[in-house]
Amino acid sequence: MHGLELAPPAVRPLSIEPNFVSFLYTTGWRWRSEAARLRWTNVDIEAREVRLDPGTTKTGEGRVVPFTASLRALLERRRPITRGRERELGRALTS
Repeated sequence: MHGLELAPPAVRPLSIEPNFVSFLYTTGWRWRSEAARLRWTNVDIEAREVRLDPGTTKTGEGRVVPFTASLRALLERRRPITRGRERELGRALTS
């Protein structure tokens, strides 16, 4: 068991596992309390960064991770998958 079974069903498709693991590795964020709760509103494409707001981390302090080339590519791969899933479900997903 690698923990992804505990993720919400909306974020469990097979296509997410390698992306999610890569995201965790790149950012160093905790999966359950930080990365799994990430929303697209935390991703700023123009500023080229991903943010965790203050109060959402173990320490209570916010975090900002600038895009690396691999993180940008990962987010560009993931966004169309999320949009498609949202259309199928008729609602926004949390991550």
